[in-house]
Amino acid sequence: MSPDLTHAETRAPSRRELGVDLARGVAVVSMFVAHTAPGAGPGDVLMLSEFLTFPLFALLVGAGTELGARALGPAAHAVASFVRASALLALGWALAQAGAHIVIVLAPLGVLTLLCWAVSRLPTTLVLGVAVIAGLVAPWTIEASRSTWIQLAVDGETGKLWWFDLLVSNYYPQAVLLLCGCVGILLVRLLLPPQGQPVGLTLPAGLLVGCIGVVGLLSWARLTGRVDLVAYETTWSEELFVTALATGVFVACLLVARWPVSRVLRPLAWVGGMTLTVYSLQVVWLAWWARGLFPGTPDDAWANVVGMTLVAVLVAALWRRFGLPAPWRRGPLEGVVGTGVASALRLLPGHDPDRVPAVVSPTRTEVGEPLERR
Repeated sequence: MSPDLTHAETRAPSRRELGVDLARGVAVVSMFVAHTAPGAGPGDVLMLSEFLTFPLFALLVGAGTELGARALGPAAHAVASFVRASALLALGWALAQAGAHIVIVLAPLGVLTLLCWAVSRLPTTLVLGVAVIAGLVAPWTIEASRSTWIQLAVDGETGKLWWFDLLVSNYYPQAVLLLCGCVGILLVRLLLPPQGQPVGLTLPAGLLVGCIGVVGLLSWARLTGRVDLVAYETTWSEELFVTALATGVFVACLLVARWPVSRVLRPLAWVGGMTLTVYSLQVVWLAWWARGLFPGTPDDAWANVVGMTLVAVLVAALWRRFGLPAPWRRGPLEGVVGTGVASALRLLPGHDPDRVPAVVSPTRTEVGEPLERR
């Protein structure tokens, strides 16, 4: 779901980052748990999905944007980002009409796609500055907009409320999304060099240990009553927790992708490659559950958690068996959006969408298609 279409001056091959797709797959499974798990699990461990899902999706938008920014000029990258953002906004609005008992994240991620395009053109120091500012002002944006949000809800202004929620939703505040998107940009710059040897294990391992430490410390503070840590509350402590959690999962996936054991996780990466399609199928299924199959019955059921996970893996595996060309190889909706991006780029003077990036990362592994069709 991220604008990572690229082009370049040579036809050298470039492949998808296995670790990034693994992280996308983890985000999808975490989403299933957050949306439909009927319990918190032993030690409330499944509650972590409520803290992880949307920050990890936002982080991946930033990561994908940075991968695209390496080979596209500002104009071409802007066009690709605009097309993808428009698709996310349109699909997010359509899925919101389906009637599933979940809050759709696609439209806020569409706005984030455009914001990350702008931020990805900045030097690293300024990206870090944007992340800090976004994190600091996020709680204020919720408090400052609360009365307006309530008034729109009371007046039944559903249309205006939908647009208002793109920026200051109680569930997906754009400032928190931007914070995580900036972190995704920074992590790609740190851990996925565009050329040369991959970074050593010390840096990612150190980041992972640090994230585990932050998550562990805040969890201890919550259990001992020192910190009030509640999902979607948009406090500074909650922002730090979700950012560290999403960062730790992303870095762990990049590390796992380096090891031979990653081969057994490729089905999860295939799911991550067709996130938009899987997300939409989930919403359609849960809307059918709510309106047709079991009206009035909560969709919180282990059958949904396990069933949707297995179906996602099966659909992704079967789709790959068709052997379709890029961009359709990832999934049907991914193909539609990718075709739209490619068509828009062909309208740019001097742009050749058939060329692939000269930037080749040695950490890339064949999972899907060339990067320019991601």
